[in-house]
Amino acid sequence: MTILFISQFGDSLGLAMRCQSEGYSTFIFTENPTLSGDGIISRPSFSRHVINRAGDCIASNTNQLLSETKPDLVIIDGYGLGKVADYIREQNLPVFGSSHWTDTLSTDPTYVRDILRRVGLDQWKGEEGVKVEVGVWWNGLSSLFPFIVWNEDRFLTGSLGCRVDSASNIITSLPSNHRLIVEGVGKMERLLKKSKFRGLISLQCVVTKSKVYGVSFTTFTLYLSSLLELYKGSVTDLLLAVSTGRKSTGEMTTDYALSLLLSVSPFPNSATESTNTAVKGVSPSNLRHIYFMDVCKNGAGYKSAGSNGRLMMVSARGRDVGEAKKRVMKTISNLDIIDVQYRVDPTTRYQLEEGKLIEWNYLN
Repeated sequence: MTILFISQFGDSLGLAMRCQSEGYSTFIFTENPTLSGDGIISRPSFSRHVINRAGDCIASNTNQLLSETKPDLVIIDGYGLGKVADYIREQNLPVFGSSHWTDTLSTDPTYVRDILRRVGLDQWKGEEGVKVEVGVWWNGLSSLFPFIVWNEDRFLTGSLGCRVDSASNIITSLPSNHRLIVEGVGKMERLLKKSKFRGLISLQCVVTKSKVYGVSFTTFTLYLSSLLELYKGSVTDLLLAVSTGRKSTGEMTTDYALSLLLSVSPFPNSATESTNTAVKGVSPSNLRHIYFMDVCKNGAGYKSAGSNGRLMMVSARGRDVGEAKKRVMKTISNLDIIDVQYRVDPTTRYQLEEGKLIEWNYLN
């Protein structure tokens, strides 16, 4: 089987490496010029854009990309590639990870307010509570492997600094009949069945003692590094199952998973100058817990690809959050990256808020 990854900047590199390690032929194509994945995952010779400035799919170019790589499965990450995903699905190829509808759902606040109203979720208007995300793997027919996320989207320790997608996140599985699922993302199933989307979707919500308020949606591979720590089975089989509407043969553990973002300059700034930072200390044993993004090969080792400085997510699972944190920090201690940046307080908010959710009968 051949798998084609289509990405804006190469954020799905770690996932592509996982599929490649399972013995599958793998290609990665990036819409924006980047060295991410060079020397690690094969690139097609096709190098033109698959979307125009308006965000529409360039069908002729997309056809050339598909003709060269001949994929059996396409993985699309990031915002802005939803129309490409929809076009490829029209060619009867399974696609994981995007659609034009979910692009809109992820980026248009006015549309989100309308969706929350249509599915019967009260919109958050500043009520005091606990902010979490609840999500599912959607295979077109039903929800698989529900989960809860504590996501830290501030760059600096102490929840300071600018916002980033995820500086760290904590994830654990939930049963499908769990109160947070039923009263939260579960209300989206009617609309999801009408969509072309196949992949991960999560609802950011604020939980109070009596109600779950909707805030926004996330529909790309932001939490995959943590979720794959919990999954027991073939990752490729999971992606294909979700993309084709069948159940996966694997299962999720009941452990906790923690992921920490490791970055270098220029991140989190928008500068584009190359950093060329060496990423040392990567070994076969700790590579299983590293989800590369802006990284390429450097001889026998690795280095920053110089696109945005978001090097990797380092992940681990544990019987509790404390054990997961110890394992993540052990992996980081074995790495040697000059001027590496990461938060050292990834579990603080979880430890403060878990008790409230238990008291309000959300985690019982």
